[in-house]
Amino acid sequence: DESVGYYALMLRVAVGPLGFLSASVSQVHLKKVSDLVQMDPLSIRLFLFKVTAMLGSVVLPLTLFIILYAPQLFAFIFGEEWRVAGGYLQILMPALGLRFIASTVSSTFGATGHNRLGGFWKVCAFVVTLGVYFVMAPRVDLYGMFMTIMVTDLVLYAFLYSLVWYAAGHPRRY
Repeated sequence: DESVGYYALMLRVAVGPLGFLSASVSQVHLKKVSDLVQMDPLSIRLFLFKVTAMLGSVVLPLTLFIILYAPQLFAFIFGEEWRVAGGYLQILMPALGLRFIASTVSSTFGATGHNRLGGFWKVCAFVVTLGVYFVMAPRVDLYGMFMTIMVTDLVLYAFLYSLVWYAAGHPRRY
């Protein structure tokens, strides 16, 4: 099905650059939070807030731009037949933006000694995603499925961020 090709291109275009930036920032974040756990644990949440604001200032304009212009952008860069992939990205971009922020700061789990929370989230995310897809896939069209993916990811990554916030406020010293 050509929809799979559109989806694959959309993921490569959107997730690739965001993933590269996320991995870089995440490493610096991990080091800084690890240092704060030892020196000033009360300031971890303030640091997390600052990093979140910085990441948001990067991803918010990009998210808004993609929501407004992704189909036209894909048609211009890849050809008119790829406009559909831009439409998919338009739908998924709010969740990808939140995913970028929450995933980047999730290194807080390791730095604060809360690896189990990260594992708990991964299991929850897998079970919820599988359950939602199992229930929704037979009932909705392709557009509905992309909306389902977007809403599910928004909820899951908001939950991930709330767990990160908790870990930042309750660090364990080694």
